[in-house]
Amino acid sequence: MKFCKYYRLNKLLAFSLFVLLGTPRTDARKIRVESNTKIIFEKYDTEYFRLKRYLQTVDNLTAMLLRSRRNVKLLPRIVVVDKKKMKQDINIVQAGRTVNIYVNGNLEQWRDNATVNKQIISTLLFAKCDIRPGKRSLPDWLLTGLYAELKYKTAKKLFSPATYLPGIIALVRAGKIPELSAITAHPIKEKDGEAYLLYEEFCRFLLSISEELCRDEEEAFAEIVVLSATGNYSQQEIFSSTLGRVAGKRYRSKKQLKGSDDEIVRQWFRRMLIGKAANYFFPLSAKAVDKKFKQLFPVECEVKIGNEKYKTVSLTLLQLPAYWEKIKQPFGVKSALTDQLGDIIAQSPIFISNPLHLLRQQIYSIGKNSSKAEQKALKAALSDYYKALAQQIAIENYLGDIEQRESWRSEYYYRQMEVIGRNKANPWQAMKQYLDNAEKKYLE
Repeated sequence: MKFCKYYRLNKLLAFSLFVLLGTPRTDARKIRVESNTKIIFEKYDTEYFRLKRYLQTVDNLTAMLLRSRRNVKLLPRIVVVDKKKMKQDINIVQAGRTVNIYVNGNLEQWRDNATVNKQIISTLLFAKCDIRPGKRSLPDWLLTGLYAELKYKTAKKLFSPATYLPGIIALVRAGKIPELSAITAHPIKEKDGEAYLLYEEFCRFLLSISEELCRDEEEAFAEIVVLSATGNYSQQEIFSSTLGRVAGKRYRSKKQLKGSDDEIVRQWFRRMLIGKAANYFFPLSAKAVDKKFKQLFPVECEVKIGNEKYKTVSLTLLQLPAYWEKIKQPFGVKSALTDQLGDIIAQSPIFISNPLHLLRQQIYSIGKNSSKAEQKALKAALSDYYKALAQQIAIENYLGDIEQRESWRSEYYYRQMEVIGRNKANPWQAMKQYLDNAEKKYLE
C-alpha cells in the first residue's frame, strides 16, 4: 500500500515538473547560454523550441571557437521578433554595451540563407572579442566553415549531410588537391552552384583541422577576429600570421615538416587532406595506387662506379640489390623508399595492400643476403602485387558498372532539390506559396 502511494506521489511530482518546465509561457522568455549571450523571445509560438535549439547551437559554436573569453564588456543579445512585426530576416542594433541581433521568428524563412547566418555568426564573434561589428568583415572561409558546421549539427535526420566529405574524397582520389590559398584567399559565393558546395566542404574541413591544430593555442582564433577588425590586412595575411604561425611552430619543433611558416602550413593542409580522404576506410582506386607506386621508381641514388667519384644513377627496384654496396648512404635510400611505400599501403584496398606490405618487407631485407637471392625475392613479390592489382581493377570495374546501372532515383531527385535550393534564399516558401495559390484558384 505504501509502495502504491509512493508511486502515485512520484508520478504527481513528475507531472508537476513537466507542467512547470515544459509548459510554454506567453511572456518574454530569456535563455542563458555559454559566454553570457542572451536569447530573448518576444512571443512564444510553435517555432520556439526549434529556434531556441538553433540559436543555442550558433552561440555554442562561436563560444567554443574562442574558448569563452573573459572580461568582455560587450553583451550580445539575440532577440527573436514576431514574424508578423519584422519584414526583414535580420537587423543588428547597438545600444551602449549591448549588441542586439534581431531575427525573424520564422526560422524556415532564413535558415537556408547563408548571408543571414554568416551575419549572425560574424556579429557574435566580434562581440565575444569586445569589438563592435560595424562594417567589419571576417575571413569568408571561417564564416562558411562555421555555417556548414551549424547546418550539419541542426540538420533534419532525413536529409542529414554526409559526414565523410564526398567532394574532398573525390578530388584527393583523383589527385586534384587544391592549394590552401585557393580556399583562404578566394571565397566562392552561393550563386556559383556546385563549386560553392565543394568550397563549403573544404571550409568545414579546414575549420575542423584548424581547431585541432590550435588546441594548445587559445588565442589563435581570437587573433583572427582582432586582425580582421582592423581592416588593414588581407585574408591571406591574417591566415599566415595566425594559423600559419601556429602550424610552423608546432611542426618545426617536432621536426616533422621543413620550410617557412607558409610552406609548412601548405604541407600540413595537404597531409591532413590525404589522411582524411585516402585511408583504410576510403582507399584509393587500384589504378590510382599503381600510379603512385610507379612514381617511386626509378630511384635516384649516388653510386660509386669504379675508382671514380659518386655519380647520380637512376635505379629500378630490381637493380637495387646489385648496387647496394656502392650506393652512398644506402640506409637513407631504403628508409625513404619504405616510408613512401608505407603511405601508399595506408591508402590501398586490402586486396593489394597485403602484397605491397610483403614487398616492403623485402625492401627492408636488401643488403642482408646475396644480391641474386634478393633480386629473386623482389621479383616474386612484384609478381604477386601485379596479380592482385589486376584482380582489384577487375572488381572495381564490375562494381562501377553495377553502380551506374542501379543508382537510386532518390539521389538524383535530392541533388535536383539542392540545386533548386541554391537559386532562391528559401525555395520551400516559394513552393508553399505556389501550392496555396493553386489551391485557392482551382479548389475554392
